[in-house]
Amino acid sequence: ATFSGTSMATPHVAGVAALLWSHFPDCTNNQIRNALLHGVREPPVADPRNTPGWDIFYGYGTVNAGASFELLRTRGCVGAGGRFPDAANGETLSDQSPGGGEQLQFGCTADEHCTDQVE
Repeated sequence: ATFSGTSMATPHVAGVAALLWSHFPDCTNNQIRNALLHGVREPPVADPRNTPGWDIFYGYGTVNAGASFELLRTRGCVGAGGRFPDAANGETLSDQSPGGGEQLQFGCTADEHCTDQVE
């Protein structure tokens, strides 16, 4: 039997997230998630299913534990994954979890993947 798609991607990404969090326990879940998103390996350019940005075959790319680890190691939780919630103004982790393409751009502070549209 072979497995592909989310049936294989989900446990792999969850395992990488757990590995990263074990090395960077002071990060929030959103910072780990954002570091994963910013550390993805770009899908093969020659694959005709690969389209710029998100697509149904590769999402934003394939998980890359090494790249995400290096982002967190060199830039820290904030630099790799975005700022902590502003609790003084009532912001929570849930406020920082829009998901999808918005999540990719949320809370960018020092990552080259961020666009000028990010506040």
